[in-house]
Amino acid sequence: MFYARHLLLLPLLLLLPIGAVAAPLPLPETSSLSGPNLSQAPNLEVRAGAGDLPGVHPIILRLSALQHDFDIHRGNYYRLQDALGRLGWPSNELNLTPEEWNRQVWPLVKQYEEAYRKLSKIHAEMLRPLGGA
Repeated sequence: MFYARHLLLLPLLLLLPIGAVAAPLPLPETSSLSGPNLSQAPNLEVRAGAGDLPGVHPIILRLSALQHDFDIHRGNYYRLQDALGRLGWPSNELNLTPEEWNRQVWPLVKQYEEAYRKLSKIHAEMLRPLGGA
């Protein structure tokens, strides 16, 4: 049993000479204990295409961003649709007075229509790069 535990350490012991022979890595010249050397800091200028994923076609990146926007606006659209349904829209099932209707329902109707316009616009833009409508 004692030897079995030591046999588990044998592969690590074989790697020790390799680590001792390998040359130590030098520290970069810009490192110091007092802090970063700002005069040698890299230029952080923004270039066209900065932040793009390497090897991913720009159309795929754009479609991914459009899908994300579409999902957000679709969620808003359905949330507003549910809220309007609870208020009795479009038939005023709750018999709200015109003042209550204008105060409670009409702003939601405007947001609902705006969400629908945004969804339509994003959907049309999603189809455009693929040769659709």
